[in-house]
Amino acid sequence: MRISHNMIAGNLLRAVQTNLEGLIRSQERMSTGKKVNRPSDDPAAANHIMTLRASLDINRQYTRNIDDGLAWVYETDAALNDATGLLQKARELAVQGSNGTLTREDMAALARQVDGVIDGMTNVANHALGGKYIFAGTKTSTPPFVVDKDSKTVTYNGDTSAILREVAADFAVQVDAGGVVFGAAGQGNVPDGVFHTLFRLRDALDSGDHAAVGNLLGEIDQRIDELLVHRVKIGSRTNHLEALKAQLQDQEVRFTGVMSGLQDADIARVTIEFGQRQLAYQAALAAGARLLQTSLLDFLR
Repeated sequence: MRISHNMIAGNLLRAVQTNLEGLIRSQERMSTGKKVNRPSDDPAAANHIMTLRASLDINRQYTRNIDDGLAWVYETDAALNDATGLLQKARELAVQGSNGTLTREDMAALARQVDGVIDGMTNVANHALGGKYIFAGTKTSTPPFVVDKDSKTVTYNGDTSAILREVAADFAVQVDAGGVVFGAAGQGNVPDGVFHTLFRLRDALDSGDHAAVGNLLGEIDQRIDELLVHRVKIGSRTNHLEALKAQLQDQEVRFTGVMSGLQDADIARVTIEFGQRQLAYQAALAAGARLLQTSLLDFLR
């Protein structure tokens, strides 16, 4: 077969084009630090990378949900701790008030301190996290408890719905304790609970009834135990959320490592490859230039 000048020129042109494409790919890998920059670079690896990236996105959303849930349970536990401290203060006042040697004036002074405890408990019951009331159920934009110390009434403006955070596929964790902590069984009047125990203590002190004050010690202890039960539940949810977060963090490390192995370029190797392709490209250009020069001389002859 006769090899024409056009065939040689065509082969050289293809060689130049091939080497240029390889040079561009090597340069791209050097600049991005990745060996897979588009699906065509390695279809199987690209598909695996996309799957891992989608899994990472989902895991990171679950992690954000868990972080939000942890903020709720931490804040709820702190509020319950404050409420427990207030009840313990009320118990101390009750112990003092049960002492038969106190005068009516002494008892009245203790009653005023119980009024302060009621105010503190109201603040705890209406505690907010980032503008959201944590004991209001899902009605987080409105202060849940209205406490009237004079009429001795408590009204709940929240609801009994739970605050949930999705932390895994088809799995959510409750992150609030609800208004039930303070005796609310539903929206409206609260018939009995922590506040009513404090009302009774204050009134017994105001009336100077030492025996009635002493009889309330058991009721106060019961309220403290009830708060402890809620704290145990919140503590269990906290442990669960923290364990789930640790699992997701471990998964992220594994997924990121696998993805790095699939897509990250070996810079030292790519640098050598770039130099080789650059030399090949320059050699192809030089060969083309010589061919063009030879062809021009033949034409002039």
